[in-house]
Amino acid sequence: MESQQTRTFAIMEAIRQRIATRALVPGNRLPSIRQFAKTMHASPSTVVQAYDRLVAEGVIAARQGSGFYVTGRALPPLALADATTPAARAIDPFWVSRQSLDSDPAVLKPGCGWLPTDWMPIEALRKAFRSVARGENAVLSDYGSTRGGLRLRRLLSSRFSEDGLDINPDQVLLTGSGTQAVDLICRLLVRRGDTVLVDDPCYFNFQALLRAHEVRIVGVPYTATGPDTEAFERIVLQEKPRVYITNSALHNPTGATLSPQTAFRLLSAAATSDVLIVEDVDFR
Repeated sequence: MESQQTRTFAIMEAIRQRIATRALVPGNRLPSIRQFAKTMHASPSTVVQAYDRLVAEGVIAARQGSGFYVTGRALPPLALADATTPAARAIDPFWVSRQSLDSDPAVLKPGCGWLPTDWMPIEALRKAFRSVARGENAVLSDYGSTRGGLRLRRLLSSRFSEDGLDINPDQVLLTGSGTQAVDLICRLLVRRGDTVLVDDPCYFNFQALLRAHEVRIVGVPYTATGPDTEAFERIVLQEKPRVYITNSALHNPTGATLSPQTAFRLLSAAATSDVLIVEDVDFR
């Protein structure tokens, strides 16, 4: 009897866990008694007993001739809903990501790195999407080249030449986002345990990405004209970083823009110490 009771509680807990993780949500049908008995390596009578107890608790409801369904009041709040803001200065970037991406659509997200919808050229975007949809089938169904679309790379190359940069299209690599670009650069340039400098504060995705690469992250205080140059020079000498990752124009989250004077001192210090600068620039 005790063994059967233990199995019954195990099956009840398995159902509760599926509901808690949103594998089952209100309105979903539970597995049939025979199916779940096979999954749980239990007898059908044990599953029946577990289902009956969950019905009594209001977690699930029986529908005659149809089966058992998750009720509306069964869903517990996600753990994130109970999470509080980390007290330490070194805020968990994954927590920040969840707060930004999962928050109510009406909540402003000034640190997320994208513009509000009503600032965007929505009609122009719709027109562009319609144009793409009318194009060749391969554009919609096939993979592109490893470097990205040639026409766009040629356009970028011509724009670079206007700024005095001699870059041919084969030297341009297109990515799906700035974060993907920084990730690819880190895969190439840094190894586990390397020191990487970032702005303090910085775009939270940089922190999350660098943690995934298992590097040592050191912050450089950010001012109204860019990084604190004296602190940057001191930290470079002390920490001997491999890379410095920053976004210089419309800095996220401060909104500041790097001044020419600060840029000159940064480049001089980086060149002296052989530090590579990865610049994420927002052109919007």
